Amino acid sequence: MAETQGRISADIDLAGAPAIDPGPVTEDAFLGGKLSVLQPQRGYRAGTDAVLLAASIVAQPGETVLDIGAGVGVASLCLARRSEEVRITALELQPAYVDLLVQNSMRNGLGDRIEVFHGDILSPPRQIKDRVWDHVMLNPPYYDRDKASLAAEPGKSIAHLNEDAKLADWLDFALRRLRPKGTITVVHRTECLDNILLCLKGRAGGAKVLPVWPRQNRSAKRVIVSATKESLSPISVLPGIVMHEDGRRYSQSAEDILRHGCALELEEH
Repeated sequence: MAETQGRISADIDLAGAPAIDPGPVTEDAFLGGKLSVLQPQRGYRAGTDAVLLAASIVAQPGETVLDIGAGVGVASLCLARRSEEVRITALELQPAYVDLLVQNSMRNGLGDRIEVFHGDILSPPRQIKDRVWDHVMLNPPYYDRDKASLAAEPGKSIAHLNEDAKLADWLDFALRRLRPKGTITVVHRTECLDNILLCLKGRAGGAKVLPVWPRQNRSAKRVIVSATKESLSPISVLPGIVMHEDGRRYSQSAEDILRHGCALELEEH
């Protein structure tokens, strides 16, 4: 991996890392064609969760964002495209995905604003461990290994299943990398909401919980939670976003975010 392939750390060391070949890749459009992203054809593939996560970040010009478990970089790329003066650091465990992340940053003209590191949250690179950010966003693995079966593709299994690091570890790491009064934002399965709030208790307050409804009158399968470090404000549950109208058509709100790169409203009305 050449140092000229984007703002990847010159100190990156992939030696001893699990060598997972992504195999054939596809070129996929995000934000209505504003982004062109290479993804494994059969491995872990980013979708609406990553776009919604990026849309949930309210960052001011000059602020910094850490994307934990960045995959091929869809959330980082979406945020960089929407917020032109925000600087992003992406941390990813799988070497093959790190390589695609760097390629995606360069092919979209964002290589100078997305700094890429390879590493594990349980043993992060010193350049990550020694810094704090204004915002941290994460889309951690959704399942514990003892509660879900392995996928056929190793890359997909690693992305979907918590191995040594559990959800509490991901949230603890994110909070430690956050400056006081900075924000942590996570997208996860709705049934994990109680665990998320428990992990944030006493460390980050003013939590805003936004359900993601697949359709009207359907249970929310996903939830986005954003909280402020060291805040004492109470929790609030927002109306949420309905993703689809009749049939398979996106709602106007979802269309604005997924196709046009608009921000996701996380304020109370």
